[in-house]
Amino acid sequence: MNTRQLQYALEVYETLNFSLVAEKLGLTQPALSKQILHLEDELGVKLFERSTQPLTVTPAGEHFFHEIKKILYLCLSGILTLVVLLLSVITIVKSNELSEVKLKYENSLIASAQEAISDMRTLEADLSKLMITTDHKVITQLLSIVALKSASCGQQLSRLPIVATSAQNTLKFANQLSSYCTTVIKNYSEGFLLPENFDNQITEFFNTCCLVNAELNKMEADISSRSISLLNVNQEETQVKGMFSSIDENL
Repeated sequence: MNTRQLQYALEVYETLNFSLVAEKLGLTQPALSKQILHLEDELGVKLFERSTQPLTVTPAGEHFFHEIKKILYLCLSGILTLVVLLLSVITIVKSNELSEVKLKYENSLIASAQEAISDMRTLEADLSKLMITTDHKVITQLLSIVALKSASCGQQLSRLPIVATSAQNTLKFANQLSSYCTTVIKNYSEGFLLPENFDNQITEFFNTCCLVNAELNKMEADISSRSISLLNVNQEETQVKGMFSSIDENL
């Protein structure tokens, strides 16, 4: 890695055109491309997305060029030495790699939260159907769907730090609902009748599900607006209050 490679990369960043930069620098386009590729290999990150037309800069490249322009100017002005420049480049790349890892992890948590929210909305609709149907075949089918959906919802919620650290009531509710439906299906398949309090129990589950969804809607809005981060939760507050403390009495 050298200052020439960095200057070449900056020129491409400013114009997003290899041909124009090569002509300006008196190089062939393959020679310029080779210099940029060597730089990317040394950095361990891809700076440009060459598969798109026009040429675009990767998120890692945007971060890199934003930081390196200031440092390279100081180096060329004689304020910083080449050694300091290279150390700064390494630091920038490492910090960007960490940021990308954190971003990917947070996005995976957001996806889990969104899937859990979608499952819980479906559960509310399925529970409302269970409240009004008298067809035992339909009841069995709906119980199976609810058992699977609530189990899936519980799995997604268990990935979230705010659930794992403070035993949120939404996770408790999902697990309780899944367990109840699974037990009823098992007993019913073995010739037992539905529990005497089945209608009341389903109604209670439905009412609690409505409360849960109201709280999940708030969480979804907070996640969308980035007013909360799933990577950085105030654990002390959640342990004391609980995001779903309002439904405790129904569980």
